[in-house]
Amino acid sequence: MANNFSSDITDMDEAASELIRYARLATEATSRFEDGVVDTGFESAVRAPLDKREDAVIETALNRLKEEESPAYEELLSMAEDCAQTRVDAKGVHLLVLIPIMCWSRYLIPHGKISNEALKATAELFQKGWATEKATVQIGDCLLSADHLPEGLADVRHLLDRLTKKTKTGIVDIAKVVTTTPPPDFADVRYLALGVSAPDTASLFHPLNQSYEERARTVMDFCLGVREILQNDFIGTMIDVQPPASFFSGWRQADATMRIFAVRSLVDYVCCMGYSPADLIATTAVFTKMGGETHEGDGDEIRVSISVKDQPSKVVAGVVAPSMPEDNDNNQTFIGAVLDNCRVGRIIPLTQTFPMEWCEECGAPLYANPEGYVCHIEPPAGLDESKFAPTLN
Repeated sequence: MANNFSSDITDMDEAASELIRYARLATEATSRFEDGVVDTGFESAVRAPLDKREDAVIETALNRLKEEESPAYEELLSMAEDCAQTRVDAKGVHLLVLIPIMCWSRYLIPHGKISNEALKATAELFQKGWATEKATVQIGDCLLSADHLPEGLADVRHLLDRLTKKTKTGIVDIAKVVTTTPPPDFADVRYLALGVSAPDTASLFHPLNQSYEERARTVMDFCLGVREILQNDFIGTMIDVQPPASFFSGWRQADATMRIFAVRSLVDYVCCMGYSPADLIATTAVFTKMGGETHEGDGDEIRVSISVKDQPSKVVAGVVAPSMPEDNDNNQTFIGAVLDNCRVGRIIPLTQTFPMEWCEECGAPLYANPEGYVCHIEPPAGLDESKFAPTLN
């Protein structure tokens, strides 16, 4: 038993070393011709474990390169993500696609199963705008939150495999992915997941022979069309549909877009209480972990709070924007620009840094008010929370 365990470790070390070798070769390539030679072996080495739904050897290689701060880390990460969200087999090529949906509401934002009619119409619209007639498009039957998206490379591949397993209806049961209820928030992202299959890469998508303007029109028509299709499944919720993209690209783009969308939605949310943007005071402050154990990659937060002019010391709403320490100044300035674009009456960027704190009773984040005091969100005097946001409160 011990010998088998030792053999497994040796095999993993050798496989990880091979991945690292290819990643370094890819970093050193100086032309597309060299890239092509390296990528053939590189891709095969990465796909081999993923085809078995295993990713430990890839994670081992990534960790080694990250510890070395090697530029080859990005090469391996890019190849690993692409091989996780795609598959090549005897039947053809397969791709995992996300359609991100920005949402905000005074009520609970929907998640989980939605109507088959909406799913079929969305898949048909995707086929019309992106996939060729030779391609097969299948769609997951659930709205997913960020918490429901697979994190590991092997888990991403598993979702792709599930969505590209042929069904009669083109709608795939992915309810097992929806394991938790998303925390209540006025702004969040939902995703629709699709699996696209074709005999070869040339048959996957329409030829890109449209002009830039025509392509922009296609994208806009798709986003507006899906928004209209989903209206009945998002009653009481404002939605902004984003263009479809491969899994990792769609997830990252949604994360970046959400930072702007959440700040704008925060202003809209408070204005629903009967205020105008000019009545509002926005305070931005950096919150960071202080003391205790920290880990590489741990980030700070820029917490954005809203007060009203007639009750300036009270925070009536807030939103949290993740931020890395080296980006805090730029991100705080950018958020200030978004608030200014929303015509907020007064914007206060606090220069002091606060320790990350949450309410001990409800777990909600605490925010800085315009005077620099950390406090809990409270509704404005006279607001009936049960009527304003009955499911969020």
